[in-house]
Amino acid sequence: MLACLPEEGQGQRVLDFGCGPGRDLKALSERGALATGLDGCEAFCAMARTHSGCDVWRQDFLALDLPAESFEGLFANASLFHVLTLQLKSVLDALFATLVLGSVLFSSNPRGNGEESWNEERYGGDRTSKPPSGTTSEYGRDVKSLREFRGGPK
Repeated sequence: MLACLPEEGQGQRVLDFGCGPGRDLKALSERGALATGLDGCEAFCAMARTHSGCDVWRQDFLALDLPAESFEGLFANASLFHVLTLQLKSVLDALFATLVLGSVLFSSNPRGNGEESWNEERYGGDRTSKPPSGTTSEYGRDVKSLREFRGGPK
């Protein structure tokens, strides 16, 4: 993702959405990004702060309160699949609103048949290769997969 930002991400503001204990947050920071973490679990937030040395916000994914146009990059590794498909559009609206024009949003999710399920109190939904209705086309954005970005098969 950093390679898609100006200066390979050096000095660019990046939000690690669903940062967990901070592994990727630390890596983003070590590569020169001005990284901020966000997670819904206070214990993970504390671990991420300690591990990365970065600012970490505790927020509910379904009630985000993010500053407008504040990040050049958004890194959502294995986090958006914890959002119910019915609520995905409103979460993406909030995430897009925190990005500046020309920013990069990276998201990786388990690929499957669009099945949603609960494991005790934890929700997970795999995604098909085609985004759910209303998650990209309504934004009028140029959405590309990393494979497309790097010139691989589409």
